[in-house]
Amino acid sequence: MIIAFHNHKGGIGTTTLAAHLCVLAKELGIPVAGVSADFKKELPRFLEPEKIPCIELDPRRDEPDFDLFVIDVQSTTEPPIEPDVWVIPICDRTSNENAAALADSLRGPMIWLGNKGRRVRDVPAYLQSDVEVGKPIPFSRAVELAGADYRVVWSVPELAHTAGAQDLRLALGSLLARAAALVGQSLPGIDKPAATPTTSGTESIAPAT
Repeated sequence: MIIAFHNHKGGIGTTTLAAHLCVLAKELGIPVAGVSADFKKELPRFLEPEKIPCIELDPRRDEPDFDLFVIDVQSTTEPPIEPDVWVIPICDRTSNENAAALADSLRGPMIWLGNKGRRVRDVPAYLQSDVEVGKPIPFSRAVELAGADYRVVWSVPELAHTAGAQDLRLALGSLLARAAALVGQSLPGIDKPAATPTTSGTESIAPAT
């Protein structure tokens, strides 16, 4: 399975989310590799300490050693291969508007993911059959602090057990389950997700403490 994180707006957490999803998958026993479609190549900096490979995904060649590829797509680039599921993080009004514009040009199922304490606003009616809304992720100072040093929050002892770290784990576990269900793939440690509506209000989530 191939999951790609993408939004035309930078600074919304695509790399941080991609890195943490890779680490969660590894913890669950899923053979996983990261793929950086970002000229800044920030994803490898997160994954190297976790001993997770960050590879160049070649669409002409099979990669039999991995069951999951997680692509970090920089805002102005294209992924090296079309993913099975797109994840579009949203953390403000602009990124929500960008999600609607971007979704119109993408093939395949999409998960819109509220991040940094922001809920997804209404999904346009014509996209609702292709878009699911993921479990939103509250703002977390712990995640921000870890990310500033290109660290996964669960690997920083003083931050690993904060509410924000645990909220992120739960949200990404739900995301992985939804992605697997959308493509009909079974992954170890992943339960079938509960149904989630395709629209939500504009309510913000209070910062995690």
